[in-house]
Amino acid sequence: MTNKTYLKLIGIFIFSFIMFSSCSSDDDSNNDGGPGSSAITDKWWYDSNNFAADIYFNSNGNYEQYVDFAGLDATSTGNWEWEDESAGIIKVTDLTGSGQTLSEVFLKISDANDSSMTVQQSTNGEDFSIEVFYVDVEPEDN
Repeated sequence: MTNKTYLKLIGIFIFSFIMFSSCSSDDDSNNDGGPGSSAITDKWWYDSNNFAADIYFNSNGNYEQYVDFAGLDATSTGNWEWEDESAGIIKVTDLTGSGQTLSEVFLKISDANDSSMTVQQSTNGEDFSIEVFYVDVEPEDN
């Protein structure tokens, strides 16, 4: 394996670890009702800090994520469904794609409207990461 290939694999692994690590959060104050499918489906969502993967919830249940990490394009696909719609928790299953290390992840959606939402991630559906603020307009490169 060449050094360049090795570095790419390390980069994909690091991204996957960061993207799906489950930093514990005790913020249960966002359980004021889920956003509903129509507020989040059929458009790309972009991390406003341009760090996490871009995500897409198709109204037919397909899920996509894309990230350009250190010049590497990583795309994953899967299926999504509401695990607990009133709490805004989505379960993404059958995740496959470049650099994908998990086949299942939970997302907690809060403060969703037509142009922004907050997303937290979990590997077990209970311990969610810090909040990531998403918008429906691609942020400009810094």
